[in-house]
Amino acid sequence: MPHERLETGRDSKIVQTYQACGLTIASDLHLPLTQAPVSVPSADIRIAQQTLLPTPPDEAVQIGPGSWAGRDWLSFTVPGVAEFQIEAGLSIVYRSMADDNATALQTFLLGSALPAALAQRGTLVLHGSAVRIGTEAILLIGPTAAGKSAIAAAFMKRGYALVSDDICTFDREALAQPGLPHIKLWQDSAVQLGITTADLSPTRVGLERYRFPCDAAEAPVQVAAVYQISAHNQPSIAFEPVSGFETFEVLRAATHRSIHMTLFGHAKSHLKHCARLVENAPVTRVRRPNANCSIDEFATALLDHRETQR
Repeated sequence: MPHERLETGRDSKIVQTYQACGLTIASDLHLPLTQAPVSVPSADIRIAQQTLLPTPPDEAVQIGPGSWAGRDWLSFTVPGVAEFQIEAGLSIVYRSMADDNATALQTFLLGSALPAALAQRGTLVLHGSAVRIGTEAILLIGPTAAGKSAIAAAFMKRGYALVSDDICTFDREALAQPGLPHIKLWQDSAVQLGITTADLSPTRVGLERYRFPCDAAEAPVQVAAVYQISAHNQPSIAFEPVSGFETFEVLRAATHRSIHMTLFGHAKSHLKHCARLVENAPVTRVRRPNANCSIDEFATALLDHRETQR
């Protein structure tokens, strides 16, 4: 589609529109997302650079180093990269702190600012990876460095479709929305999977973590299983079903900045969305050996387990 201009106070920028997380996004910065043939005025979220950011609202309170929040407002600073402000789930404005900063801006816009805007809209946003297996999806969650993205990449190598990596969003029917069409992959994981990173874009200059583009799902998909991944010192992979209120605790732990749901007044709806998700998706805690368990071996074990649960 032809480029358009986005009016943002005293700034006017050429932008493109994208589709992600069930929304259309207009941005003056190129983003590694699926382009959408939607005009700027019709976009759900608008992203633009400004030389002077708006004044914080009077009710804003500090919630962390360089981070402030109000009912429908959030600001945070990434030192050496940019300041970001998100308002009412409709706009994200930023002030870049360095030249030639596009790679880092993309990373923090998609990994931090966009999830905050989605949270302001009351959307369930989980930190994890969702992969379509047949007509359904499996959702991989767990702590940072648990290997979620690497396992998703192993599924991609087998011909499955990515739903989203890093941030996974769900509509009110608990369908997983097509999100970020790439996987953030560390160099050592790429080597183990036989993926060459020479032509891949880094998530940040100087960091050996890359965006691995994938064939992405084009429509929302029902999640059929949730796997909470962690590691242990035992010699074999262990599966343990999770039930009752503990399922909510597992999803709360996986919620992207769960404090945002309370700050933005969506704590009750968050609980309802989590309950809807697990109605059709049993939650399983799966522990991977710290040694002698390859990414491919673990991916195979997950597929085998999923088959036994049908």
